[in-house]
Order: sequence, then structure tokens, then C-alpha cells
Amino acid sequence: ERVETMHAALLADQETLDYCTKGRYWSLEAVKRFKLGLRVDGRAKWLAFPWWRREECVGMKYRTLPPQPKTFEREPGCESVLFNMDALAGHEEIILASGESDALALLTLGFQNVVATTTGETSLPASAVDALSKKAKLLIPFDNDVTGQKGAREIGKRLAKRHNITVLTSQLPTAKAKHDEIDGIKIVRTPSLYIEKM
Repeated sequence: ERVETMHAALLADQETLDYCTKGRYWSLEAVKRFKLGLRVDGRAKWLAFPWWRREECVGMKYRTLPPQPKTFEREPGCESVLFNMDALAGHEEIILASGESDALALLTLGFQNVVATTTGETSLPASAVDALSKKAKLLIPFDNDVTGQKGAREIGKRLAKRHNITVLTSQLPTAKAKHDEIDGIKIVRTPSLYIEKM
């Protein structure tokens, strides 16, 4: 019920909805599918990311909305799981995003085989290690900074040692994406990814 209340609050708050769909370029379909929510307290407005497993919310993370400095919180006592973990059941090749925001961007672009860490770029929930290491192929497109690249390599090596899995890490472009508009459609152009096989 709390998830539904926060989701309704987000949909009713045009500023937050614009942040999601115009600032982050997530589709409204993705916002509704994952029931993103809005929490407001005495400190800030927070974007709520519910974590779903078989249609049950098993945890939630919050991120402050601009203009507040970026801060994260999570529901106390909740289990650490992968964001969009149900995608594991239907795919042998998986994209592991560095967080909910990146996963939503990839889902908006049409990739359905996307999951995301909910514990940061340098770690994975224990249950995720077993589940991911049984897949045929894993792509880890983490951020192009020291933490992101180190985390992608460490997670990739850890998973590659467990089973016969092909792990690819990618270095995201350092240049800012350019947003072009062609016939009213926003197109995001970035340089090619650098791919490394573990």
C-alpha cells in the first residue's frame, strides 16, 4: 500500500515526473512498470525505487531529487537483491547496470535483459552472485570512473571464476552525450563503448 501511495504521489507531481521523463529520459512506461515513487520529508524530496521479486516489493532505495545534493537511503532491514531481478528467469545473456537509474535507461531503450546492483558498483548481493554466475554471458557497463571500472572488473572476475560464463566489461564514453532532435524524437548519441573480455 505504501508503494502505491508513493507511486501515485510521483504521478501527481509534475516536477518529479518531468525529472524522470525529461531529465533522465526514462519512459513513462518504465516509471509505471516499476512503480517509482515520491517521498517527501523535512529534509528533501526523494525518488523511491521499489525492488520487485515476483510482483512483491522486497526492498526500496531512495535518492534525493535536485536541487538537493545526491544522497541515497534504503528501507531499514530490507533484503539486498538485484533491481529487476525477475529478468534473470527469461534470459541467458544479462546486462548488469550499476544502479536503478542506469537500468531504467537501458529498459527505456528496449533492453529487457537488464538487472542492476542495489548495493553500489563495488559489491553484489550474495544471492546475485549465484544467479548471475549461472548465466551464459554478462555485460557490465559501469561508470567510466575509477570506482566504476574497478567495480566492474572485480565483479567480472569474481563471477568468471565461479562458472563457465563469458563476462564483458565496458568503458562508457567520457564525453557528454549529445541530445539531438530529429522529427520531434530525441536521439542520444555517444561514442562507441570499449569492451573488455574477462
